[in-house]
Amino acid sequence: MITVLIADDEPVIRNVLVDVVNEAPDCAVAAIAADAVEAIARAAEMQPDVAIIDVRMPGGGGEVAAAGIRESSPHTHVLAFSAHGDRETVLRILHAGASGYIVKGASPSEIIAAIRRASFGETTLDTDIAGDFVNLLNEQTNQRVMATVTQDRRVAALSQVINNHRLEIALQPIVRLSGRALVGFEALARIDVPPIQGPDFWFAEAERAGMRVELEMCAVACALQRLISLPSDTYLAINASPITVLTGKLAQVIPSEELYRIVLEITEHTPVSDYSALNAALLPLRKRGMRVAIDDAGAGFASLRHVIQLHPEIIKLDRSLVDGIDTHPSQMAVVKGLISSASQMGAAIVAEGIETVQELEVLDAMGAEFGQGYLLGRPSVQLDAPLQLRRASG
Repeated sequence: MITVLIADDEPVIRNVLVDVVNEAPDCAVAAIAADAVEAIARAAEMQPDVAIIDVRMPGGGGEVAAAGIRESSPHTHVLAFSAHGDRETVLRILHAGASGYIVKGASPSEIIAAIRRASFGETTLDTDIAGDFVNLLNEQTNQRVMATVTQDRRVAALSQVINNHRLEIALQPIVRLSGRALVGFEALARIDVPPIQGPDFWFAEAERAGMRVELEMCAVACALQRLISLPSDTYLAINASPITVLTGKLAQVIPSEELYRIVLEITEHTPVSDYSALNAALLPLRKRGMRVAIDDAGAGFASLRHVIQLHPEIIKLDRSLVDGIDTHPSQMAVVKGLISSASQMGAAIVAEGIETVQELEVLDAMGAEFGQGYLLGRPSVQLDAPLQLRRASG
């Protein structure tokens, strides 16, 4: 006996299907359902041989029901019950695990024949639908293959960058707002391999490939090579995520004799689950003079939590707070609060993203001691531009 689950939200249609199935000598209705959720539950309970599923019923439709039934009752063969011309929905439910479909309006003999074929594991598809389904599968397979090839190429490019230190370091000046004296540089990675994209793209790719620590360490090592060429009274700010700090590898590349000239900016790419461990990893470097900066303060809760837990020497205001601050009282209020908090903690403020004289003047008047941004100097692989700024201000 072939046991059948019937799922349709229309009572009239459901009752007709029940009568058709029960009239067949080798078929019997095991359960009925009015929506996708109930269909999945009834299939899990009764484990029917075949399930006839309305493609557009409530609870997510046939697509959700088919996928849920295949998981809760793996041996059940699903038949989509659809109207004429509902090709897209049929294709989706087939992809979710249905083995065939029945068109609404089919004769009782056609319905029973489809149930029997499904119970033997045979498909019930007309030529057009079968062709469309094959094309859909081929298209999805090609997309997955292309995505894999693209990912493999990017991983290979990242490996080449890391193994051969094939990245450049652009330096962006950090200045004292009062008097415009140059005090430091932030090291920004530039990766010049196809596809040509910004550093955020490549670090995200590295994250997906499980190579973030390696890429960050490569960027740190390349940045530290620039330290010797910087004016002796300036510092170098390098970026690292908490996960990289926790590896303990930074101590292997940062020169111990010049740690007082290094500022480590903690970036916010991954959540911190254990601040005690992070502080413990930073402590040996901080004892020898390295300072810690929290990047993008005010951009989100996580950056403020970093400030509270890590007690940084420098707090960098996110550019979203700086942009247009001269015309936005609400931004002024937030920045005033952060400047006051930093002062109480003994931390210096660096305002990022300063692009207009008006922004600079407001920040200076509010007590933001330091800043960086296009107005003060763009990132440059060469030192000429930043040094010109210093000479002009001195």
